[in-house]
Amino acid sequence: MSFNPVFQTDVYKKQIAEISAQSIVECKFMQVDGVGEIIAVYPQISTVLCEVSSGRINYTGRLVCTLVYIDDSGKFCRVQKGVEFSHYADDENFAPSHTAICTLKCQKTTLKREGSAIVVSAVACANMLVFANAERTLISGAEGVVCKTENLSFSSAQPFFGESEVEDEFEVDGVADVLVPTTSVHISRVECVSGEIKIEGELFLSVLAIRGDSPVSLEKTVPYKALIPCDNGYLLQNALCFAEVKDLTVTASVNEEAGRCQISIVAALGYSGVFYEQRELPVAVDAFSAKNAVELSFAEEVEYKVDAVKTFTERLFGLCATKSKLDYSCTFKATALPTVEYFYNKETAMLEGVIASLLIYEQNGEERSTEINLPFAVNLANQGLNEQDKVQISVAVSGVSVRRKNQDECEAEAVLKIYLFPIKCNSCRYITQLTQGEELNCNKSAVSVFIPKSGDSLWEVAKRLKMTPQEVTKLNAGLEFPLTGKERIIIYRAK
Repeated sequence: MSFNPVFQTDVYKKQIAEISAQSIVECKFMQVDGVGEIIAVYPQISTVLCEVSSGRINYTGRLVCTLVYIDDSGKFCRVQKGVEFSHYADDENFAPSHTAICTLKCQKTTLKREGSAIVVSAVACANMLVFANAERTLISGAEGVVCKTENLSFSSAQPFFGESEVEDEFEVDGVADVLVPTTSVHISRVECVSGEIKIEGELFLSVLAIRGDSPVSLEKTVPYKALIPCDNGYLLQNALCFAEVKDLTVTASVNEEAGRCQISIVAALGYSGVFYEQRELPVAVDAFSAKNAVELSFAEEVEYKVDAVKTFTERLFGLCATKSKLDYSCTFKATALPTVEYFYNKETAMLEGVIASLLIYEQNGEERSTEINLPFAVNLANQGLNEQDKVQISVAVSGVSVRRKNQDECEAEAVLKIYLFPIKCNSCRYITQLTQGEELNCNKSAVSVFIPKSGDSLWEVAKRLKMTPQEVTKLNAGLEFPLTGKERIIIYRAK
């Protein structure tokens, strides 16, 4: 008699690719008059659209560049321009039915002059997660076969997208104008509730402004909350989420009599993310037959489960590198527009990177600027990250300051706030196919004595004896599993 497996199918969604792409985006400022020293260039990048077609991901982004410079009269001025760009990433496995999450960041900017025009070139880096519908085939049992069945937990990815708006205002003394605002947005909590994704986070704002005739750096941390509709969301399911600033408006209202300035912030935020729906299914993970050999085919799958976001703060201090030579003739005015680049080394559990910030200083009566770089390394070994788990990391930087150590060296300090999204990964293995093999030579003796190995489970003993687990325990009621290896198992075979 041939085996007749009992099959069941389960439809789910899984991540099929993580792909990166880079493109060069140019923003050209035409006929900017009276440009002297260029003080700062700040790029703000965001995703506009991401679509999957046959063999390709097409994405569109928006780059807004703000240029701060000294004009012919010695005053600080700014000019801003935005451009949209499109790029793609190819893979023959992509199809229109797939879903992609795209996040953009600006890795590097360079500036050059072309006559009266100024051209800013930026390296736009895209990271994309691609999800597709899939089907898994499971076996729950078969005729003539003893199956070991377990309730295994399986994941189905559920991508989501949404937007929200954050508003805030605060007062400062003596500020006459805002030159350029910079922001970074971070998530401290994200949960699926009934039909919604609940998001909490912080918006870090850094503003380069003018107080009197001098530049000044202002900082503000704005907490925010958002609710994103999600039909598949259910109660208390943590999610992985990415946030970006789609649009930012910062305005200043000056009260000259009071000497106060009211700064208002309106930020449009975009969210994309995924949570993993969990379901348990009874499936066969091992099998044998008392009469025939059994040939088994297995599938291995990883169950993903997002843990709650972990946040902690690190204060950094050390020698910094400067792109310009700073001697005692330089007077430091302001440190502004901080950014951070970082990399997590999973093997060493070290988060390594560089904080970059703009230092504005005066030398020989002229306003100048240079970039400072403060390298750092933070040990994340005590954050409960296991080697097999995945982690998404977001880092915010604030409170950057620079002071001279001696004629040739400068010291900097800064505060990092680190946001960790731990994703627990648990592997499971299950049978997808079983076929009948050759007939076995059965033990026909009336009594057998079986000597087990230390640590043997009931299933391992039953499989070696070609008996069901119930038959083994019925004949040897006093056994306690796992075994020590000192037991002797007596098997009686009735004629």
